[in-house]
Amino acid sequence: MKVIIVDDDWMVCEGLKKVIPWDEIHAELLGTASNGLEALQIAIKESPDLIISDIKMPVMNGLELCENIYKSMVDTHIILLSAHDEFEYAREAMKYGVRDFIVKPINRNKINQLIVHMRELAEKTNTKKSFYATYYNTDLEKSFIAALKNSDQDFFKNYFDDILPSLNLNISDSKELCIKLVNMLFDYVLELGINLDDNFAFKKDVLDVLYHKKTRKDIELYVSNICLDFVQLTMTKKNARIDSTVDYVKRYIHEHFADVNLSVASISDQLQLTSSYVSAIFSQTARVNIKTFITDYRVKKACELMENPAIKLSTLCDAVGFEDPHYFSKVFKKVMGITPTEYRNLKRGESGRVH
Repeated sequence: MKVIIVDDDWMVCEGLKKVIPWDEIHAELLGTASNGLEALQIAIKESPDLIISDIKMPVMNGLELCENIYKSMVDTHIILLSAHDEFEYAREAMKYGVRDFIVKPINRNKINQLIVHMRELAEKTNTKKSFYATYYNTDLEKSFIAALKNSDQDFFKNYFDDILPSLNLNISDSKELCIKLVNMLFDYVLELGINLDDNFAFKKDVLDVLYHKKTRKDIELYVSNICLDFVQLTMTKKNARIDSTVDYVKRYIHEHFADVNLSVASISDQLQLTSSYVSAIFSQTARVNIKTFITDYRVKKACELMENPAIKLSTLCDAVGFEDPHYFSKVFKKVMGITPTEYRNLKRGESGRVH
């Protein structure tokens, strides 16, 4: 069971950290927060099973935290720490599913009471997780990620149109599953480095809309559309990455064409990508393979250099990345249809012609 402690009094946080027997009750402390907003940011990222929170705090109070958690994390429980004069706050919190309260000041008896609550919750959490494991597991996670990577819209249509309805989940379990799927999607796009303007706020808005859906059909349709939107998002990211890679390859060739060691392998090493991947995306995008692109560019530069009659052909050969003049002449003729000497003579004749 994963836990967050929230209190603007750091002594309360430190005290609870020390006195709760975490290993004994099979609980893990994810961290502490000094206000509700800080706790919510941790919760959205880590999906805790339990939040132990004070009510009166700056920035975002405990009630606002309860409301946000209730909307977006139906399986996260909250135990509120409340003072004697905060009964109205506590009653308000019950609207958001809060049923457990520890009244301050906290003494040894109340610590024991808290530990009992946590032990019972840990048992319920393990039971719930076993139930969820029957339809949400690493295989499903891998399938979703693979579908995103491959821009496989058919996978998501099949899952939400056929597979998910066949599970016959009640609305609570359906909402919980869909929340898990949304969290997974956001985790994936963050790994890709996709900027959604404000990832935290955007995710919060999505979960808030999901919370207000009242039927299974509406819940599942909404998340299905989110998945398809993310497919488009990852496709855009992938295409941008491919375009960037192809542009880099072209630029690198333009800058290093005179290097006799220029090759697919040397370019791929610079990109820290495999030669096969770089070759494949370049050929697919540029409609020519890298080796041919290098050769054509070297011949083009050779033609430009031959405009200067002072440059010898042997010197020109080295200047465009060929070690062997005979091989250069052979390649040049294959590309241009004439030898370098014939090309130079042709250009001299054109420049000497009177118009």
